[in-house]
Amino acid sequence: MIATIALLGTLLTTPHMEKVNFAHNFAQGQTALYDLKITGTGGGGDIEMNAAFTLLMGEKTTSGTNVTVKPTAMKMSMNGNDVDQSDEVSEFKYVLDEHGMPETINMTGREMVIIIPLVLCYLPNKELDVGDSFDVDFEKGDATVKGTGKFEGMEKVGEKSLPKLSIKSLLHAGQGNDSELTYTSVFDPATGRIALIKGTAVVGNQEFNFELTKK
Repeated sequence: MIATIALLGTLLTTPHMEKVNFAHNFAQGQTALYDLKITGTGGGGDIEMNAAFTLLMGEKTTSGTNVTVKPTAMKMSMNGNDVDQSDEVSEFKYVLDEHGMPETINMTGREMVIIIPLVLCYLPNKELDVGDSFDVDFEKGDATVKGTGKFEGMEKVGEKSLPKLSIKSLLHAGQGNDSELTYTSVFDPATGRIALIKGTAVVGNQEFNFELTKK
């Protein structure tokens, strides 16, 4: 009896978590800086890629929000050989939909390093309670991203406790470039920005680990 009363007291005094609106902040003129790290194996050796880039939000149009992505660093290490392409990469321009997805997905050359973070930053663009699930459903031309996600609860990032999504999706970008993505995405509702993403990508018989961090 005493235990039952104590449990009821706990339930009555524990605050209910408010719904979280998982939506990007696309205010014109806003910027966000990110670091991306990818590690894996390929060609019989270890691969590590490090990139940094800035997102600048532009005007909103009927088709989405204009964004300019400016890489500030792009370095790769493969089988012990280091390559620094930081001075060779120009800026990229996209139109993002309400989920943060670009209208075109190009998985070739250096642009792949920019496209992957944009795909990973998918948000359901709606309010969710803890435990709620959602579909990832994007299709544009030959490119598709299909999968599911779930609001898992809160995770500590620095000094903040922030809502976390778990997402599993399949990225198809034509020409047999299929990537299985499994990751968690930590969102900061106060800024409307992704704070941290961690996960894995399986491409063919290769597996890569990735981490995207907002600076």
